[in-house]
Amino acid sequence: MLLSFILLPLASALAAFAANLEPRQTNTNARIATIVSAASQGVWRTYLEFMMERLAQGDLQRAETNVDGLINAYGSGADALINVAVSSGSATTIPTDVEIHTWFVVAVQQTCTGLSGLSTSNMPGVTAKFSDIDRNMSRMINGLDPKLPGTQELLKLFMLDGRQFCDRIGFTATLAAMGF
Repeated sequence: MLLSFILLPLASALAAFAANLEPRQTNTNARIATIVSAASQGVWRTYLEFMMERLAQGDLQRAETNVDGLINAYGSGADALINVAVSSGSATTIPTDVEIHTWFVVAVQQTCTGLSGLSTSNMPGVTAKFSDIDRNMSRMINGLDPKLPGTQELLKLFMLDGRQFCDRIGFTATLAAMGF
């Protein structure tokens, strides 16, 4: 009797939890890779242009356009992930889970380190848009982790040192999405 008193609520709780899980039946890595690759390439292009602008001390308008590129790269990626099924993943079939995770981690690191050197005094129009980047980056992390499990843990591991850059630019939603 006592055993059933303990097991029945436990079994009910486990059944309720399992009902919310999406099954990992199909390897959707190719579709996820296309989305992550497009976002990563957008970040990379923007990062390069942005760094060139900073080195050349170019005009603020162009720098703001580059920041809009980051907002769009993460926003488009987050939107595209909504309709993708959870991936069964693969460690051997290309693109592998590790490849996709690596592309995304590098994009996040580039974004946070690249923007961390800016201040409101030298580029106020750019830094005003940081909250938009933060919102879209965290949406993409939160959208990617259930589709390609392990994303959050890997980001947290790789950003243990780099989280200082997210702190510096006020990316609180991104830090929360990474589990900090």
